[in-house]
Amino acid sequence: MKKILIIDDEIHIVELLKFNLENNGYKVDYSYDGFDGYLKTKEFQPDLILLDWMLPNISGIDLLKKIRSDETLEQIPVIMLTAKNMEEDKLEGLEDGADDYITKPLVREVIKARVSNVLIATRKYAEIQKKNRELSELSELDQMTGLYNKMTTVNKINQQLHEHKNHIGAIIVVDMDDFKYINDSEGHLIGDHAIRRVSRILKDNFRKEDIIGRIGGDEFVVFLNDIPDKEIARRKARDIIRIFKVKKSTVIKGRTTVSVGLAFADNGTNDYKELFDRADKALAEAKKYGKACYHEYGVDDYGTYEEKRESVIVYSKSRTICHAIDKAISSKYNVIEVISSDEIDKVIKQQREIRIIIADLSNDEDDGKLIMDYLDNNKDAKLAKSASMTVIMSNEIEIIFKTPNYSSENEFRHCVEENMMTFCLIMGGAMSTIFLIVAYLVCVIVAWISYYNKTKNLS
Repeated sequence: MKKILIIDDEIHIVELLKFNLENNGYKVDYSYDGFDGYLKTKEFQPDLILLDWMLPNISGIDLLKKIRSDETLEQIPVIMLTAKNMEEDKLEGLEDGADDYITKPLVREVIKARVSNVLIATRKYAEIQKKNRELSELSELDQMTGLYNKMTTVNKINQQLHEHKNHIGAIIVVDMDDFKYINDSEGHLIGDHAIRRVSRILKDNFRKEDIIGRIGGDEFVVFLNDIPDKEIARRKARDIIRIFKVKKSTVIKGRTTVSVGLAFADNGTNDYKELFDRADKALAEAKKYGKACYHEYGVDDYGTYEEKRESVIVYSKSRTICHAIDKAISSKYNVIEVISSDEIDKVIKQQREIRIIIADLSNDEDDGKLIMDYLDNNKDAKLAKSASMTVIMSNEIEIIFKTPNYSSENEFRHCVEENMMTFCLIMGGAMSTIFLIVAYLVCVIVAWISYYNKTKNLS
């Protein structure tokens, strides 16, 4: 039910208007004074005001100006009631914000028509304003995720950088790991689901005042402004890594992980491009270091979601091999992918705890040669060139297992999982040749006993 407030000092006019409006289904309140009318307007919050021009203490036109200057009341439509019929008076009222006029003496049909028309026009205007706001919001948002699009993200971050030059700000660039592989192997619908999942997690783990945007296919930006301590941003970067590493996807097979680049705006940086370039360089370093980790621009340290977690280096240019190994062992190990011997050397120097190296030697002229060159420089290296896949220790470099040829990713992953179970049993301390021999003999004996029992049962 629409609410109408009558402000008029003539009692019979108020009673006439109240009677007719209530009969037409409106809820009506009234006031005989300008000051009281203003207070009633704030209290009653009417959908329409019928305002007399001539009021005691304060004129109707002055009250209209007061209403239009009040942010809480300025959108309420006002119809002026006046005995004046001069065009200049009507013009003055319209210029001061009146929506329409009803000239006294009042006619019931005119009152009904004017009130209805103003309310309809007001409703349509509100709908137009709402649609304009929605269109404006849509133009600012990425349609798939509901986050800010690239243009809006850039503009808002630039605005924050200019308005808060002396505050500590941080930009976090988040990039999905193996997104191309997800699209190629699972399909674009699953890839889109992964993107939306990333956006939801980012929304849930940052403040409302933080700027979160999607700036590329699988790349996101988060800007934290006015943070009291840099460690807050560092902790957020680690938290994002941890969340994606730990949470299992309900649709995507395995896990979706992200890598993060971090940069700070604390030295008078007032340009998005400059700040983003720093974070993007940090992201590139994080990608070289391995999946599910972050790097801070200008700092030598690298971080994973769990610092004490042991690492496995995977040396292969095959995305199928890398992805299969990651699925098989990422729940227990930090998997780091490298494609050159130089990267292996760099990662070994940076990492504190390297459990094993998995090296793909399927192409001895390319990948195999690179790893062989690196291992030849290590006096303890022992590697069988005939192996299609060999797992070696990083310290006491010894052959652990060789995989047979595989016909599918699942078959290969199953092979890796079985052998990694063996690693958990035999790699508690330093590897020794005697222990390997003993372990091998135990496996042979167990296999023979199992075979003997099966043969006996069949007979």
